[in-house]
Amino acid sequence: MTGKAREDGGGPFRLGPAPVWIGAGLLVGALLWLVTMSVVRGGWLEASGGSLWWTAVPLAALILRGGMRWRRHYLYPPSVPVYLVWMSLVCLLALYLVWSAFPEGLFTGTTPEGRRVLARPDDAHVWLVVCAVALGCLLMLAGGRRFEPRPARRFLPMVGVGAVAVVLVGVSLARFVVPWVPHRVAGDLGEPEAIPATVSGVGWEWRPPRGQEIRAVEVWDHGPLVLLSDGVTALDGASGAERWSYLRPNDPVDEVWTRDGRVHVRHLVGESEDGENLRATDVLDPADGRVVEVRDDLAPPLWEGSYGEWDREILAEISDLPEDCTVTGVLNHGPLIVGTVGCPDEDGRLFENAVRANDPFGWEGTGVEARLVVVDREEEVELWSREWNVPPGEEGPRQKTVPEPGEGHVVVLEHGPEGRTLVLDAETGEDLVVLPEEHAYSVDLRGVVAADANGAVIARETGELENTFHRIAPSGEVTGTAVVEGVYFHDITIGGQSIAVLEDALAFVGARDYVGESGYTLVAPFGETVGWESPTMMFSEGRAASEAIAVPGALVAVVKDGRTALLEGWTP
Repeated sequence: MTGKAREDGGGPFRLGPAPVWIGAGLLVGALLWLVTMSVVRGGWLEASGGSLWWTAVPLAALILRGGMRWRRHYLYPPSVPVYLVWMSLVCLLALYLVWSAFPEGLFTGTTPEGRRVLARPDDAHVWLVVCAVALGCLLMLAGGRRFEPRPARRFLPMVGVGAVAVVLVGVSLARFVVPWVPHRVAGDLGEPEAIPATVSGVGWEWRPPRGQEIRAVEVWDHGPLVLLSDGVTALDGASGAERWSYLRPNDPVDEVWTRDGRVHVRHLVGESEDGENLRATDVLDPADGRVVEVRDDLAPPLWEGSYGEWDREILAEISDLPEDCTVTGVLNHGPLIVGTVGCPDEDGRLFENAVRANDPFGWEGTGVEARLVVVDREEEVELWSREWNVPPGEEGPRQKTVPEPGEGHVVVLEHGPEGRTLVLDAETGEDLVVLPEEHAYSVDLRGVVAADANGAVIARETGELENTFHRIAPSGEVTGTAVVEGVYFHDITIGGQSIAVLEDALAFVGARDYVGESGYTLVAPFGETVGWESPTMMFSEGRAASEAIAVPGALVAVVKDGRTALLEGWTP
């Protein structure tokens, strides 16, 4: 009885061969999962913490070799104390590897400063391999001594249990915890919030996962749509909660953009046989974040309001401009190129000088025929143009980019016909907003703050450190006026991203000083006069916002906090 009990692992302090065999299965499963993931990845796993974790591979082989009694008879069989000592040392090394290979961000609450970190799949699977090796070692240590892998009908099922457990955990890890492409689709969103009439304070903050940058913030039905360096995340404007997200942190992402009511994420997918990089563009529905199609023939457009190196030549060629005409400026609006053109009067006494200078405006004695021309670079057609005469010596037209809260593209032209400021539909050339004559020709007009099909907001300098802002309906009626006095907007550009239009107010964000170590948010309700001492002037220490966007449910401010950017949601 005694001999049999010892052979089977009996006794008050021994658990028998079952934990040893399951531990061996965990070691086998760890090696099997390492090979499997390396095949799937097309190369060996790489941990961001270094290559020390590779010690677990020979360690697993050593434990399997020395922790089992593979032969029935040994010339010098190791004693139980020796087995326990060396197995304890090996387990301590395995536990150290578990600690050193721990992937930051795998579990909630393990990230520094509470900032979200997306754990790399390689790091997570490396940690699984190391944990399986350490647990297998501990189970074999718990057996108290070495056991034979016999009888096979009992040994193999136990090994299978350990190996299958590792594989199941690995599959669950890859599917639910650290997928290669973290993708969450929105559920029932309910009715969207309205753009707030005004705001009174910060209701929420949101930081992108560490390692990602905020590239742009746009508006979707329920709040801000945050375009990141590795994907896109849609937030709820009222609460700041993530509604849906699509990230590719493990693939090189070229560009993320919105166009034609879709979100596009262009990324690297591999290499061709010739060694060229292959790319694909995932097209998402912004309503819920679903991928509606994947295409390889979509390239990112030029940024709104920018211009490319050859845009002047493209516009001149498509519109078939006369040889003596000069394209003085161009801006992109989606696929449209909007250009200002000057054709000097051939009878002017400085005609040749105007042609050689590539700037025909402003020359005394030489009148200019000015044109505003819009072409579609994709269809290679001219959509529309406007022509007018500019007297000799007068300043030529110039375009301004402004925020476009609504759909469509807006052309803002200063020094247009008879010196007026025009707000036009980029696709049709029709007037979106007809500015009142007393403002369109005014010398104190600082510019257009924002414009879309629902109206515009303009700024006038009406006194020393006094700016008056008018909200204007498409018909030209002034529907609201806000006055800001005693505030020097040293870092705010009229028509820039630092001014947002709320339902019943304007919001300004900026820095209190040139260093940018503290900032302010000023809310100017229409119908009121506000200033530096007003209750609606709110200060923040340690950081300043550079951009403000009115979205359903909140005013979103893009804030620089040290080297990183975050979003502040200002709510009523």
